[in-house]
Amino acid sequence: MADPWVALDFETANENRGSVCAVGMVTVQDDQVVDRWETFIRPPRSISGFSLFNTSIHGITAGDVENAPTWQETLPEIVSRTAGRVVVAHNAAFDLGALRDACDADGLAWPELRYACSLVTARRAWPERLSYKLGYLVEDLELDLNTDQHHTALWDAEMSARVMLAAMDRHDAASLHDLLDALHVGYGQVLADGRWTGSAFKSPYVSGSKTRTPLPETNPDADPAGALYGLTVFLTGTLSSMTRIEAQQRIAQAGGFPGDKGLSRRTNILVVGELRSTEMLDGRPNSSKVKAAAKYRAAGQEIEMLDEAEFLARLAS
Repeated sequence: MADPWVALDFETANENRGSVCAVGMVTVQDDQVVDRWETFIRPPRSISGFSLFNTSIHGITAGDVENAPTWQETLPEIVSRTAGRVVVAHNAAFDLGALRDACDADGLAWPELRYACSLVTARRAWPERLSYKLGYLVEDLELDLNTDQHHTALWDAEMSARVMLAAMDRHDAASLHDLLDALHVGYGQVLADGRWTGSAFKSPYVSGSKTRTPLPETNPDADPAGALYGLTVFLTGTLSSMTRIEAQQRIAQAGGFPGDKGLSRRTNILVVGELRSTEMLDGRPNSSKVKAAAKYRAAGQEIEMLDEAEFLARLAS
């Protein structure tokens, strides 16, 4: 019998990550959801205002939480339901960050939790996919057809659990721990003393010195009308559709110049893939490369930032 684990999702009232206004949790035992629980939450008073943008996403208003338990009242129930079990969330960097920030806002100590990210895991489980957003995964993997419930805390928590279960099935893993171990995904931790680490890819140990792979040479016969022809293109973050080396090869084949040693005044395009949690700030890019690109652009340099979908479209044009 495998150890039970718990999937969790928070909704927030505004742009402050700690403004939790709803939580959903499901408990998984032996590949089955055995318990479901959700509640509205009155966000910490100092960050309790509801924004129109957040309400447009999840539909929760100030009136919905008027008689709901406070965060101080809700936290013990969350801790009780985890009971030392691994916590799973889709984009766990946000949900566990919401928990930490809500505790900080109310002056509460962080609970001790060990957690895993179903978004990080999905990137390893299905490397061929172009998107790992929860709604897309649910639809593509046919996990649940009731997608109009997306962005309710309980639905998101259960779908996060079902993504993990589908990954376990695909990789013939007997337990959540076996799946993470097979895919080289590490646990994150939240500690009561104020320390935390994220759930991220583990790099397999390779002995010996590392050698830099030379950049591919630009194709002299590329179409001059191509969207990347003659442009210097730099990559930051992780692409879900191809490795960095493959992307550099595609850039060179299209007549572009793949950048490698950092942004410069010759850089024309910065392609931003999925960033690590340490390169995000409240869900916004905080990467040094993104900051550098913004600085160059403010100084008048013609540098453009593309996401992965836009980059793929340029390669195809």
